[in-house]
Amino acid sequence: MNINSYLLQLEQKKFSGRQVVAYSARGYPISFYHHLAAHTAHALGLPLRIFAGDNIEELIGSLSMSFLGSAFLFFIPDIACFSASARKKLDAFLSDYHGEHPVILGNSGGVWVPSYVSFLVEFEEKLSADEANALARLFFPQVWSASEQAMRFTRPVLLGDFIALSFARALSMGISSAAFDDYTVRITTNEGSVFSLAQFWLAKDMSKFGELWRVMGSSYPVEYWVSFFSDLLWQAAYCVQQGGRSLERALSNRLPFSFAKRDWRAYEVRELAAAHAYLYALDWQNKHGGSIQQLDLFIVKFSSGGFAR
Repeated sequence: MNINSYLLQLEQKKFSGRQVVAYSARGYPISFYHHLAAHTAHALGLPLRIFAGDNIEELIGSLSMSFLGSAFLFFIPDIACFSASARKKLDAFLSDYHGEHPVILGNSGGVWVPSYVSFLVEFEEKLSADEANALARLFFPQVWSASEQAMRFTRPVLLGDFIALSFARALSMGISSAAFDDYTVRITTNEGSVFSLAQFWLAKDMSKFGELWRVMGSSYPVEYWVSFFSDLLWQAAYCVQQGGRSLERALSNRLPFSFAKRDWRAYEVRELAAAHAYLYALDWQNKHGGSIQQLDLFIVKFSSGGFAR
C-alpha cells in the first residue's frame, strides 16, 4: 500500500495487536521512518518502544511479554542490522506471533515481503506536494496550525529531505514562500546529491564521483566542501573504530548506507585521521590565500589511497 492508504487505515482504526507492519523505501530515510512510527503510535494510543540493538533474544522476550495486558508499539528501525541467524530466528518468531504488541519493521530497500507482514507500506522516492503537506500537518500539527502558509510545500520533495525541510520551514516563517523555495534548491538533494557524492567518494568510485563533482564542485564555496569532507571523515572514522556495530547511529550521522553496511571494512582509522589532518592544513592554507586546486588534490590523494600508506 502507499502512504495515503496507510494513513487511511490508521484513521479507520484498522490496526491491532499481533500485526506486523513493514516500511520499505529506497535508501534508508531514518528520520521519516521515526516520525511515521511515532505518529502511528499516537494514532493507536500506544507508547512507542524503539528497538535499535542487535540482541534478538531480548527483542523476542520483550514481544512475548505484556504487563497487565498493556501493549506497546515496537519499532525496529532496520531489520538489516541483524545477522542472518538472528534474522532467521525473528522470522520464525513473527511467523507465529500471538503477542499483544503491534510491530513495525523498517526495511532499507530491496524486495522483502514475509508472509507474516500484515501491511507493507512502500514509499516512492519522492512525496508529491500534496502528500508532503498532508504529512507535515500530521507530524507537526502545532507549527502547521500556527502558520499553514509557511509550512506549505509547493513542489515534490525527496523522502529523505522531508523531515529536514519541515523543520527548516518551521524555523523560517518570516521568509516568503518564493524565497524559501529558492533557498531549498541549495539544501535539498537532487540528481547531483551531496549524499550520492559522499557515497561515491567513500566507495572510491571516482568515475561516478567525478561526474557529480563536475556539476556540484563549483556550486558551493571551498569552505563548505572543507566542512563537508571534514564531517564525513570524522563520522566515518568513528564508524570504523566501532567496527560498524551501530548501523542506525551511522545513518543518523548522515553516513551513506553503503558505507555503514560494508564499505567501512575497507578502511582503517589511521587513514581517515591522516586525511582529516591534511584537510585541516588545507583549510588553514585556504584562509591564508591558498589555491582552490588544493581541494582537488586532496580528493585525488584520498581516492588513490594516498593517506593509507
